[in-house]
Amino acid sequence: MIIVLVYTGREIVYGATGAEYSIPPKITFPASEATTFEDVKNEIYGGLKYSETEYSLVIQGRYDVGAPGPYFFQLIPLYETRSWQMIFDMTSARNSWRMVELYIEFTPTNSGFSQNHIVSEITRENLEPTMATVAENIVSASHQSPKHGISPKIHDVSNYAPIVGLSSDNIINEAQENSQDDGYVDEETEREGDMIEEDESDGEAEEDVNDNTYGQPVVKLIKLLPLVGRSDKHPVSAFHDISVLQNTTADERFFGSRKHFNSPLAKGRTFDSKEHLQFAINEFHISTNQEVKVTTSNKSRLSMKCIDNTCLWKLYGKPTKIGSSWKIQTCPYPHTCRAPADRLDHAQLTSAVIADVIRDDLKENLELSIMNIWQLVRQRYKNVKPHYNKLWRGRKLVIAQLFGSWEGSYALLTPLLEAIKATNPGTRYQILSQPMTREGHRAFKCVAWAFGPCIEAVPYLRPVISIDASFLYGRYRGRLLIACGYDAENKLLPLAFAIVEKEDSDNWEWFMRWLRKEVIGFGKFVCVISDRHKAIKWVFKQPHIGWNESDGECVHRFCSQHIAENLYKQCKDDDVVKTFKWVVKKKKPRRFNEGMEAISKTCPDAIAYLGKVGKYRQEDKNEPEKSEKVFQCMDGGHR
Repeated sequence: MIIVLVYTGREIVYGATGAEYSIPPKITFPASEATTFEDVKNEIYGGLKYSETEYSLVIQGRYDVGAPGPYFFQLIPLYETRSWQMIFDMTSARNSWRMVELYIEFTPTNSGFSQNHIVSEITRENLEPTMATVAENIVSASHQSPKHGISPKIHDVSNYAPIVGLSSDNIINEAQENSQDDGYVDEETEREGDMIEEDESDGEAEEDVNDNTYGQPVVKLIKLLPLVGRSDKHPVSAFHDISVLQNTTADERFFGSRKHFNSPLAKGRTFDSKEHLQFAINEFHISTNQEVKVTTSNKSRLSMKCIDNTCLWKLYGKPTKIGSSWKIQTCPYPHTCRAPADRLDHAQLTSAVIADVIRDDLKENLELSIMNIWQLVRQRYKNVKPHYNKLWRGRKLVIAQLFGSWEGSYALLTPLLEAIKATNPGTRYQILSQPMTREGHRAFKCVAWAFGPCIEAVPYLRPVISIDASFLYGRYRGRLLIACGYDAENKLLPLAFAIVEKEDSDNWEWFMRWLRKEVIGFGKFVCVISDRHKAIKWVFKQPHIGWNESDGECVHRFCSQHIAENLYKQCKDDDVVKTFKWVVKKKKPRRFNEGMEAISKTCPDAIAYLGKVGKYRQEDKNEPEKSEKVFQCMDGGHR
């Protein structure tokens, strides 16, 4: 199997590498061993929209002869099946570039004959010597100067096809009759009348001498050359008569290839914006599996060309100065390069193109996975396999288009909290920011807020709160601080929230001070449960924050869940962990001691770890307590 490239419409150029064509191929089609020379001609006639009855072909094949250089091309004429088979066999024997380039020239078969040529053919082949003399006299009479008021009548003779054996008398008679019939009514001058009378007298004299012995009908050439004969109508009405015109097909050498003219990137097409133009370029080249690159892109122009330097495709667009629309100014040639069949990803398949494909589906389902996005893209563009990072960027771009960007979300923080405050009376918040080098802008630092109904419920809650921090995922990492209270049924109620950059002593100090001032209130004793983070333990040692243990403002206890998780890492025993969770809930010292003895018998390492963590037994009240306390069986009901 080989590929046949057909060139036509321009000229052959001879250079350092031999013969080559000045424009890209018009059509291409495959050829196999069973393809004959007639099949090739039929493909050329059908592909270029030429009629075999009206045009003949001159075919030349371009072949690399390899001398005087490594690549030197010469033209080989093809006129029969043997020459075509020779070109096919030589091309099939190649290891690469198995293509045949054919240069085509069309020549009309029934047009291009002048009036004098028709008469000369009549006189030379089909008439006797005496008739040739008469025809020449008619031609000479028809070319008389118009100043005598005589219209040339040579087309009247050419309206008749040459007939073998037709005598000169018939030709003269027919010419005289047409001469008489074609005269203008009521507009002839006296000179025209005199000449017509002379022609009639001459015709009568000749008619007496010879008779028409053949009587064959005269065939008019008006069917072949409709514009040669003059109409019998008045010149004014004949001017508007288009019945003699024939349908014609525009030459592709002047108007360009029909396929390229109908291209979505044809010259003169307009788009709503530059982004729409770039999207159309990407869409077109993804479907054709061809890649292009941008050479110039600014507010006034967009220039692109094929990544293959041998390809002639290029495009130039600019704004139309009507709104934001853009127009393609130049796109003269289609792609002349070959698209590789082993290409997986595509340069024009950008994250913006993927975002346009998945926008509607992602709007309905925000949990759309990357695999589902890959399937949607493959369903739209079957010949590409996008990379994971492009799919992920396309998903992020759609989310930003639908719900706003990361940077824009920080700008909406104040309006959001004001809207919450308007719909939830009593809501309180505080936003801290820091100055930037950009004038008039400030950078976000932290924010804390508490809903009004939750603040009003604080006097009716148990004097126990839990505090903790959680990671935030996304482009800008951070920590979410939260404080929860407990009601009489031991149900959780969120009291306050804060978003900070990281979990350190400064941020915990700011959040706990704001919590005491705006939510809990000063002077209220509270038990605080937390994990063993160093920044949290540091807060309860400071006297000016409002959470000093030594001043009796609060007590601090560690969360049993965090201790249980660390205990499992030490002993790797589920029974020990279950026993520990059962023990910490007991209020009676006897039941508490029984549980701790069971743990020590089962896993001594667990007891050793608990001893390192902090004090866990209620011993002598006069004994100074450690600063770190895991739990106590008798703590006044603050657990």
